[in-house]
Amino acid sequence: MRETRDLAHTNTIYWLFEITDQPPTQTQTLIKEVHASRKMLERHQQDSAQGQSADERKLMYNEEGIRVNRLFDQLRESLQRDVHSGIGIFRGVTTNGGGLGKSAYESIRRYISNALPDIYPLFALGEYTVGNNDIEQFLRAHNLHGLPQSFYAAQLVIQQGPTSFIINPEADLAHEVLGYLNRQRAQNIAVFGKDLTAFFSEGPIYGWDGEVPKLALAALIRNGAIEITIGGKNIQSYTDPKVREVLTGAQAYRTASFAPHQPLDRKVIGDAYKVIEALSGKTPDDVNPLKIAGAARELVAQDRTRVHDALTFARAHQIPVIDLLNEYEGYLSEFAQGREEDIVKNLAEKGETIKQSRARAIRLVGMLTDENIATIVSARTVLHNQYAALAGIGVLNNASETATQLRAILNQPDLFESLVSIRDHITTLRTAYDHAYRDLHAQRTDRYREAIDSIQADPNWEVADVAQREAALIPLWQCVCQSPNVPLGEMACTHCHHDLKDLHRDVSLVAALRLEASAKVARAVPPLPLPTDDGPASEPARPRTSRTVQAATYFRAPLTTPTEVEAAVEQLRAALLNLVRDGNSVTVE
Repeated sequence: MRETRDLAHTNTIYWLFEITDQPPTQTQTLIKEVHASRKMLERHQQDSAQGQSADERKLMYNEEGIRVNRLFDQLRESLQRDVHSGIGIFRGVTTNGGGLGKSAYESIRRYISNALPDIYPLFALGEYTVGNNDIEQFLRAHNLHGLPQSFYAAQLVIQQGPTSFIINPEADLAHEVLGYLNRQRAQNIAVFGKDLTAFFSEGPIYGWDGEVPKLALAALIRNGAIEITIGGKNIQSYTDPKVREVLTGAQAYRTASFAPHQPLDRKVIGDAYKVIEALSGKTPDDVNPLKIAGAARELVAQDRTRVHDALTFARAHQIPVIDLLNEYEGYLSEFAQGREEDIVKNLAEKGETIKQSRARAIRLVGMLTDENIATIVSARTVLHNQYAALAGIGVLNNASETATQLRAILNQPDLFESLVSIRDHITTLRTAYDHAYRDLHAQRTDRYREAIDSIQADPNWEVADVAQREAALIPLWQCVCQSPNVPLGEMACTHCHHDLKDLHRDVSLVAALRLEASAKVARAVPPLPLPTDDGPASEPARPRTSRTVQAATYFRAPLTTPTEVEAAVEQLRAALLNLVRDGNSVTVE
């Protein structure tokens, strides 16, 4: 009795009945007889296994088996009488079992039922039977008609009007579960499924079946009163398949967390409503978070493909608008994947930023046309080709300032706002290149024409072999182009195929090529006839020609490597040797 009053056993129910040896009770006597009879059966089985039993022994075995069964039935009846006549003890108070019912089962059941309110004061609030598929059917149901009876019995779903049913968040079951979640939220304590089991099923006060709290949770999430988080994903809609996984699966339920859903402030909802109306140009059906979030997702469907395609196009052509498009695509991703509540909050808090981002993105999408991209490509080409060629020969004039401005525009996200300026700068740089090209082209033609004329005026020209002297002039004639033709945007003349860099090189080499051609012409002059015994040759002796070679002609370009130095010196050496071999007197300046 002392143990039953101990605080550690305050909720323990005891049921005591007597079985003694001195004096032996009927139950004790029957226990011994059943034991002895079973031993006899084992002996008969051993004799049969050794082939020692005859028909009489087999008959004895069968009779003993019948006796064991009869004794066991008598023992069960005797034991039930002993249990029925026992006493219940709870918190030091005894109760005679015989007066509680007609059988041991009735007496013990009634005794436990009488004690349960003291152990679990709120047990009756959750005394419902939950079917295996009740929660699954409830969450899949399109309406609240024809649900499993457990939801109606617990008043979680009640009738409103002749044909209408609604969720009842004030039902005792829902009230207790939501109250627990609210108390834990107030203390910043997360509540997991295992905590709900420990509190409502394993601890004192409630003692509910483990499925009963899930009934309330299913009704509460369908009513929007709670939210579930599992695997980092927050769920507010009862239609999400994860909700069924949590409320019907043991492990998922244990690890999922549950919390009251905090309703949005009316001002937040109103601000979000205005933003989505401005963004979509449509008025949502209702000032309701779900409707607003739905309108935002419609906007995603409308814009996402266009923005994605524009991003792909911009990346392919390296247009510096990627960050602006990425910014708006980020908002679209939030709308597509976020919770309804988060979407509404984003719209309310970042409304102006989102509107500006979308306006820029949609304008950029419209500006990313083939024609505009062609303009950007042309601008890059003119900088890379025409302007680089001008800079390479040091003929810049005003082109440097224009190129700087053009580069700055091309690196700006709003470059499409300056398409007119871009086209003007392209024209300016192309014109600068065209003028420089034509001037240098004319200069080259004039200087090579002069070189040809000077060679043809040389006395050697008249006496040189015709074929050889004409061949000597071919390198010079190749640089004489009387009518240059450079199409718009092209780098070289369609006749001579030399670009600005080639022209600059040609002009720097004209003197060297003239000397080389002169030497070839001199070598094409037939040798003088040798004197004979009869006297001098019949042809008059040719005078020795005096030649002057400008060494600077071979060193016009800067020499930056040993190879370039050796090449220039070798070219000068070859020219001097050719002139001397041809009988010329050479002076180097």
